[in-house]
Amino acid sequence: MNFLRYEDFNTERELSFIDERYNIHSAIVLNNIGRPKYIYVDGEKNFKTCRFCGKTENEITFNSKSHVVPKFLGNFLVISNSECDECNAFFSKYETELEKYIKIPLIANLKDKELKDRFAKNIERVQGEIILKGEQEKVEFNGLYVLKILLKFAFSLLKDDELNEYKNIKSVLLNDDIPNITKILDITSRTPFDWNSVILYENKFKDDDKYVDNILTLNFNMKKYIIFFNKDNKKTELSENIIREDYIKLFNDIDIYNWRIRDFNNERIQIKFNLDIFMEFIKNKII
Repeated sequence: MNFLRYEDFNTERELSFIDERYNIHSAIVLNNIGRPKYIYVDGEKNFKTCRFCGKTENEITFNSKSHVVPKFLGNFLVISNSECDECNAFFSKYETELEKYIKIPLIANLKDKELKDRFAKNIERVQGEIILKGEQEKVEFNGLYVLKILLKFAFSLLKDDELNEYKNIKSVLLNDDIPNITKILDITSRTPFDWNSVILYENKFKDDDKYVDNILTLNFNMKKYIIFFNKDNKKTELSENIIREDYIKLFNDIDIYNWRIRDFNNERIQIKFNLDIFMEFIKNKII
């Protein structure tokens, strides 16, 4: 299957690295082209209501196939019945910024041949060593939009009866509000993942004041992008020290090459392409 709820997982296998604190709420396995039909995360609906703006099919159209995770990440079949055409178009500006941010993994996923070729011209092997030539690539993107599209993935995966507990998230997605937690944990693995995926986790303990209610991970090639958020009635402090001491250890199922904590509370963020990561792609024959 390409879309799974918690009860569909083999918990012994899938939850080994985070099982102490979290359950898997739901997940989408990416690169899912080839399935015979679309999979609706929210089930078939006789009467549609947008979970974002609240409008019904009597007020607005639902003609577009609203992919819960965009196609450029490899999701071709998992869609939502609860996202109207207007909201779908509105969220596309968030998706554009995410595509900029994760450009290197997209190269490795063979989504950008032009940029891949440009990198190849600046890389050569000398006696087995990789030599870099030319300047590093830079990319500028809207950090808040990147954070918001990842929150949108999470909100799309929630069950209908859970939505009222996350009204603050919905407001952040539709307005200029800044999320309560703006930090993203960016982890690079030494080896590529067996499959690309988006996974939503939920805290096992309702009265847990130390850990956030939810974690969402985008696992893509050798990169794991992690966001943290809470239900409306909970405020959990999440400093860089707390992430470093309490959260990174939850992801001990992968051989971590490096990690960074990025604060995406800014509309204008500029980063250099991490050429160390690109070299790892080459060594592992990803590209």
